[in-house]
Amino acid sequence: MGIFSRDDKLTANDLKNILLWYERMISSSNEGTISDNRTRIKIQAMLIYNEESDEELSNHRKKWGR
Repeated sequence: MGIFSRDDKLTANDLKNILLWYERMISSSNEGTISDNRTRIKIQAMLIYNEESDEELSNHRKKWGR
């Protein structure tokens, strides 16, 4: 048994907090590696995907009056 269940989800707010934490950690140490930068990019991509999905769902609901 792990600390996470399969039902646990990362929210956009969780991702923003992780990204903020990461940015603070790297800016204070100036030791960002290529792997660190790739991780940052992946988190940013997840946020963009989440925001675009929410926007698409909202537009769909407006179109169909839901």
